[in-house]
Amino acid sequence: MDKLSTLDRIIKNQVIHIGFQRHTPPFSYCASESLIPIGFSVDICNLLMAKIGQLYGISKLKVKPVEVTSTTRLRLLEDGVIDIECGSTTITTDRKTSNRFSRPIFYTSHKILAKKTALDSQNRPISDLNVTVIQGSTSQEEMRGCKNIDFPYHFLECPNIFSVFRRFQKNSQVNAMVADEVILNGLLNKTELSDVAMLPNLIGEEPYGFMLRSEDSDFNTVVDQELDKIIHEGEFEIIYSKWFSGNTPKSGFKLGVSRTNEIYMKLIGAEVASP
Repeated sequence: MDKLSTLDRIIKNQVIHIGFQRHTPPFSYCASESLIPIGFSVDICNLLMAKIGQLYGISKLKVKPVEVTSTTRLRLLEDGVIDIECGSTTITTDRKTSNRFSRPIFYTSHKILAKKTALDSQNRPISDLNVTVIQGSTSQEEMRGCKNIDFPYHFLECPNIFSVFRRFQKNSQVNAMVADEVILNGLLNKTELSDVAMLPNLIGEEPYGFMLRSEDSDFNTVVDQELDKIIHEGEFEIIYSKWFSGNTPKSGFKLGVSRTNEIYMKLIGAEVASP
């Protein structure tokens, strides 16, 4: 008997296992110790799963959340522990050689957050920056290739965004960190961290998407089909406004990202990714 595809198994069992990140506000995060994820990506994903359930006559497709990090998400996907990964994963050419991705759900750039003790009065580095970063991340790759950085720096690598931010906060030898600009704003607003500044350098521009297994072409096709409807039929705009136009839910702060309208217009005009 042939092994069921991911899509066939989801339809048969009426259950999907989704990998969610815990520490990447406003995309996927938890407001308590329990793994009850909330966020922009989470809302899009939950709506997507409801649409897929309706498409196949499933009144309520059961979502089983599984915690993932930037270090574990690929292994858990390949091992079949999760069926799709939802968070803040960048679609890259390299990753597409071994995995599939949905069409883009967000476009992002990276920024550098630095301690003011390492900066002059114009917020320019006065010495080499020791920059903590997720090892192997697109933030690290993009910063390495960025032509508008004219100061010396050294990377101090960590396995995930939580450890990156903690190291930046607690280690006196670390005077900067680099990450997605929206996540940086979210993390910064969740803490009482002071005497820091966001450097003006805008590093790269990349799309976020949901990550799937390479063999799941039929699932990828359905995901893109339903995502395209969500994005172009008004539901996406409601979710987008919820997370980027006012206070971030269960946080009380505004993200203050100046490029939200530009990002939104690019998403509405984005072409559906090929399966």
